[in-house]
Amino acid sequence: MPLNPVLQTSLEEVELLYQFLLAELEISPDLDISIKDEELASLRKALNFHTICNDVIPKRIPDIRRLSASLSSYPGILKKEDFERTLLTLAYTAYRTALSQGYQKDIWAQSLLSLFQALRHDLMRSSGPGVSP
Repeated sequence: MPLNPVLQTSLEEVELLYQFLLAELEISPDLDISIKDEELASLRKALNFHTICNDVIPKRIPDIRRLSASLSSYPGILKKEDFERTLLTLAYTAYRTALSQGYQKDIWAQSLLSLFQALRHDLMRSSGPGVSP
């Protein structure tokens, strides 16, 4: 397994990541994420997806809040792998928000909004001068 796996190195891989996210994902009680579709899960890039989702991205509220705080004070544009991982954390947080209820839903939704704002801010910075975040 690569030391620093990245999913998106071409347009084809971006589309594959989109397929992974659209496929039915399963999150076990111990927060292990897997792709239910056996054909997609058997692809080589699915191994990278599994590694990033289970060994790299934060999945607990305190860790996600730390990520959001560090992103809000990040001085430059995120590296591709950091953007990708933040995007996967956003997708995971959206999933958890949808499954939660009551106060827990509010906590997950707040984390989701913070991640969205951080990614939006990064995209606006990378768009070049004259674009206000």
